[in-house]
Amino acid sequence: MVPNNAFKTIDLDSGTLVSVRNVAELADHCCASEPHERPDMGRVVNMLSSLAEL
Repeated sequence: MVPNNAFKTIDLDSGTLVSVRNVAELADHCCASEPHERPDMGRVVNMLSSLAEL
């Protein structure tokens, strides 16, 4: 059984769209084929933390 709140949508205002784009770009960098092209974990944490504050 699926809870009722499972189908709530995200309010896609411009700020939310910018955050989604930033997370997608970060994920893309994290998936780089060359290890030296990937961000270190500290940078990832800093970027995600700053988005969580918005």
